[in-house]
Amino acid sequence: MKYLLFVLILSLVFITGCSEDNNLVEMDIVETGCMNPWDRFYTETDNYFEEIKEYLGSEGIWVKHVSSQQYYYIGPGCEACFCPTGNLIIIQIKDTDIGKAEEIGFSLIRNGKLNIPTSN
Repeated sequence: MKYLLFVLILSLVFITGCSEDNNLVEMDIVETGCMNPWDRFYTETDNYFEEIKEYLGSEGIWVKHVSSQQYYYIGPGCEACFCPTGNLIIIQIKDTDIGKAEEIGFSLIRNGKLNIPTSN
């Protein structure tokens, strides 16, 4: 009986843990030279993605994963804070946090298509 109860509880934990991934979405934002929402957020880490994750956490957004994707090579040129770096920052968050992320400037990735700007 104890074995059956253990297996049942373990199964429920596994099912609950897996269902959380079904509620995850990906969003992206164009990275700039130094005008990103997280640039003024102080952390003690040297890990850029971890800093983004901590900033979003301070805004009430739970983040599972942060990555980047280069969408064009900028080369030497615009070095102003507002200039895009040629990278998109991609976050994986709970679908309940979409509104909060949109307020910061993130856009929902639909059907796996990144929100690549048409002009720089």
